[in-house]
Amino acid sequence: MLFMCVTTSEPVNGNETMRKRLEKGRMFPGGVKVLGEWTVLSGAGGFMLVESNDPKALMDAARAWADVAKIEPFPVISAGEVLPKKQPRQASEEHGLRKEAVQAERVAEEGFAAV
Repeated sequence: MLFMCVTTSEPVNGNETMRKRLEKGRMFPGGVKVLGEWTVLSGAGGFMLVESNDPKALMDAARAWADVAKIEPFPVISAGEVLPKKQPRQASEEHGLRKEAVQAERVAEEGFAAV
């Protein structure tokens, strides 16, 4: 299962958080695979996409950082897994746009020959 781990730290802990990361690495236990990592430009946190089937391993990871940062794992799935695959015109019609609006969209896409 995928999790987006949101990490936040207080500005007073910023240097300590960075020092701990440089010295000890991520400190994520086995059973947690890191797929990507992004840092907030202010340095006060970041985002980490991880894969794990072991909730306890995620809890252990969060606990290892509790002295300097807060790690919150949120279960996620890709938007492509939940959004239906539809043609743009079909989606517009289903969202209640009038026929004229759909026709204007076609003109914009295909030119006046479409009308």
